This record gives sequence, structure tokens and C-alpha cells, in this order.
Amino acid sequence: EDWTPAKSIRGRFEKSAGSSFFRRLHWSPDGDALVCPHAYQQPSHTATVLDRSDFESKFDLVGHKQPVVAVRFSPSIYTRKGAESAGQHFTVIAVGSKDNKMTIWTTGKTKPLAIVRDCFEQSIVDISWGRKGDRLMAASLDGTVTYIEFGKEELGTPLAADKHEEYLAEKYGVRKKGLSFTASPALVALEAEAAQVAPVKVEGKPKTKPNASAGEQKKAPRRITPMAVGNGAANGAANGAANGPANGAANGEANG
Repeated sequence: EDWTPAKSIRGRFEKSAGSSFFRRLHWSPDGDALVCPHAYQQPSHTATVLDRSDFESKFDLVGHKQPVVAVRFSPSIYTRKGAESAGQHFTVIAVGSKDNKMTIWTTGKTKPLAIVRDCFEQSIVDISWGRKGDRLMAASLDGTVTYIEFGKEELGTPLAADKHEEYLAEKYGVRKKGLSFTASPALVALEAEAAQVAPVKVEGKPKTKPNASAGEQKKAPRRITPMAVGNGAANGAANGAANGPANGAANGEANG
């Protein structure tokens, strides 16, 4: 109930023919654009790229004869040789279609960087980039997966991780570590209200002391009571001496 639509976009998708199970959108790594599959712009099927500022169509990735079903931005932000300003950074998009082809695009260019054909016998259904932005894999309904590896001279030089973070920090500001989205605006209001409540002061000392932990308790020493051994031996010897001769004499007289 806390979410409201920012904009409803219909024009590019109303005339799109066919059906597809996969229609996943994807954000660019710099957060500037959102690429959407299954669009149609006369006379071809396209993937349309929406601008973040107003969600208007920025440009269309054209040329496919069948609906576009898979789109994926590379996770990297690239620079061309000699590029020093932020305006010369660019991103790369891979587009897969039911026409069994895949095209690779770079932002700012009106033609695809590469066209991958004759690799698939059926529709492409999914695309994934490696985390460094130089490797690409595409899966097809024909049961195959195509692996492509690019050189720096083909795509450009990916920004190093620290430069990537610096670029985003300059663009959107520094985000505090551990910061996360709040589940509900009502929760924010409750947290602010709780922060204004003065803590209750407890006077006096607690009546009961906390029990010591098991590790802190010491075992009481065992008390050993000594026992007399000499008297027992003497009594035993005396009893033996007294009973021995008497018993022997009595037994002898009885037997005789």
C-alpha cells in the first residue's frame, strides 16, 4: 500500500505481437536507463531504453525480425581510450530475440557493436554477463549455451571497482554503509517518535544480585577425614590369638 506507480508506459508495447514467458527488464549499472524487451517500433521488434529522469523512451535497439525476449546490461561502466571526463563513460547492452540472433550495443551508438548469428537454432531465452564485464553467456531453447569473451579493444576498458564507486558517488552522492530500504513509511514515523521519548530513570540499586555464571562459580574443596588403622590391626591379632588355641583344643577333644 506504500508503493505508487511513477508512470504507465504503453505505446511501445501495445502493438508487440507474439507471446513470451521471459520479459525481464534490466537497469543500467550507472542507474541512468532501464531497458525493456518485447517492444515494437514500426517496422521492427525492438528493445526500448527508458530514461530514468522521466521514463520516456530514450532510444530503441532495432533490427530484430521477431520479438526481443532477453535484455541485459553489462555490470561494468566502460571508458574509451583517452577518455577522462564522466561524459565519455558508456555502458553495453546485450539483446536476444526469437529470431535466433543476439545483438551487442553500446550507449551513444545508433548501430550495434556486434551481431551474433548462426549460433542458435531456436529462440534465445536468457543472457548473463560475467562480473568483470568481459564475458557473456546466452542460453537458447535448442539446449545450447553460447560463451563469448571480449577484449578491451572490442568493448572498452571497464572501470576498476574503486573508480566505479567514485563515479556513482559523484553522480548520486555517498551512500552510508549498512543503509537499507525501509519496509514502510509508518515505520520511519514510529522510529522518529520513539527517538523523542525521554528514557525512564531507575532509582536505587537492584535488590537481588545476579547469579554468577557457571564458569565463575568455584567448586568447594573436599574434606577428607583420616581413619585409625593401628587399633584395628591390634584387635584383629588379639582376637585371632585368643580364639585360635581354644578352638583347636575344643576340636581335638571332640574328635578324640
